[in-house]
Amino acid sequence: MPLVTAFGEVGFDHTEAMSKWQDQVELLHRLLPFLEARHLLVVHCRGVRGDSGDCEFAIRSLLFHLKLGGVPQSQRIHFHCFTGTKSLLEIWGRQQPNTFFGFTRVAATFNKNQVAALRAVPDSKLLLESDAPYFASKKGGHSTPFTLYETAEILAGHRGVDVSHILKITTQNGTSLYKKE
Repeated sequence: MPLVTAFGEVGFDHTEAMSKWQDQVELLHRLLPFLEARHLLVVHCRGVRGDSGDCEFAIRSLLFHLKLGGVPQSQRIHFHCFTGTKSLLEIWGRQQPNTFFGFTRVAATFNKNQVAALRAVPDSKLLLESDAPYFASKKGGHSTPFTLYETAEILAGHRGVDVSHILKITTQNGTSLYKKE
């Protein structure tokens, strides 16, 4: 349909039983033929419970399957809820350079490798996310879009910049990324 501008969220959830992983791969490969260059591809990866939090296997696997599925390097991608390391960010960026990376309040719990990745995201590729209603605000209860400011505070702290800078660049990036072409 011509009015559809975004495709997703697709990816791998390795918090599911390993017996379900192949089903996720097969579903991804059934969906990818419907992806068009005009679409924004929204991807998400979740790693195995209890891993270091960086989702390394899931992210590397998704990148491999996107390439195998014919996703071109020029594809615009929103990597939703990125929790990977700096090396994963660099690998992803080399293979899919038109990717923007979204971060939620989960960044408050990042380890040093994940913080290094957050710091390495260029200003021009950074996105704020609430992922409402999944992450509680610091006041408690479910998150809402109003928790974006709290997320901006977390990102600003990790990046050593003012909150207003994070709000400005992420607003520009989101507006640019999600505009209808």
